[in-house]
Amino acid sequence: DPSPKVRAAAATTLAYLDDAEDIVAHLVEAVEDRDPTVRRQVVLALGQLGKKYPEAMDALIWAIDDADKYVAMNALIAVRQMGPDAEIGVPALLKALADTRPMVRQTAIGALGTVAVGNKDAIKALKKLTTDANRNVRLTAVRALGKIGRKDKAAVRAVAEALTDIDRLVRGTAADALRDGGPHIRVATPFLIQ
Repeated sequence: DPSPKVRAAAATTLAYLDDAEDIVAHLVEAVEDRDPTVRRQVVLALGQLGKKYPEAMDALIWAIDDADKYVAMNALIAVRQMGPDAEIGVPALLKALADTRPMVRQTAIGALGTVAVGNKDAIKALKKLTTDANRNVRLTAVRALGKIGRKDKAAVRAVAEALTDIDRLVRGTAADALRDGGPHIRVATPFLIQ
């Protein structure tokens, strides 16, 4: 259809069909649509189908690099919604952590916090982001580390160090992230009693 609005609405509707095998190829092709509003909806639709169809996941990984930040963010959200089934996407999520757009980095961090439980590369990258210049990136990194790094002593320490952050929301998030404990909670004791 020549109308981007119609193409975007069609993509959204296609994701809810029971037998989508023949539709996935069309959606994968539409990830390259010239209009970003269409691509935004296409990646969300592919996220609904990604667990069943590997080619949907491949298209989402490709879309994470989209020039339109909302397409990239929607692709990251779609990967996140797949949870641990999207572990194949971890390298693309790690790459997105270097994006110059803070909102894209923050969304990638959130996806890692769901997809990359226990992944050493993700933990290492998130530890670095707990000191990012952007408060929201730091806050999201601390929260994600609290989810995926509970069994990693260095990750627990990085979360504990966030208790000294200049921003009270980051400090509060760190305290909440440590609440779940884990085998290395003692590392956080000096930071918790300050």
